[in-house]
Amino acid sequence: MIMDSKAAIKYLCGLSGVSMAELVRRRNELHPTDKTTQQNLSNKLSRDSLRFTEFIELANCVGYNISFEPNNADNKKLIESAENLTNYYDYHNKNLTKKQYELFDEMKDVLKDILKTLKGETA
Repeated sequence: MIMDSKAAIKYLCGLSGVSMAELVRRRNELHPTDKTTQQNLSNKLSRDSLRFTEFIELANCVGYNISFEPNNADNKKLIESAENLTNYYDYHNKNLTKKQYELFDEMKDVLKDILKTLKGETA
């Protein structure tokens, strides 16, 4: 879903139950020497002139992080890498201590779960 910064900030505020006034108060706590007002924030949001760093900061103020996920085209590379690692663990599990084998086995299980997710299968 693509939305402008105003809609995104209002959406995050709604999810977290934080008003715009509370958002501004929290933001000002982080920057006591560079305070803003609710009107100033509303103007930036209306003009869609919020900087990306400001957007990230505001999202953090209401308890959210911004993250990036690979698009489907990149999933093929990730799947290939995870499959290669799984094969590597299968091939190199000889001559390992019991602890190393257990660790490799756990890592392989994690990789299998990642592969299921990337392929759209249920984990």
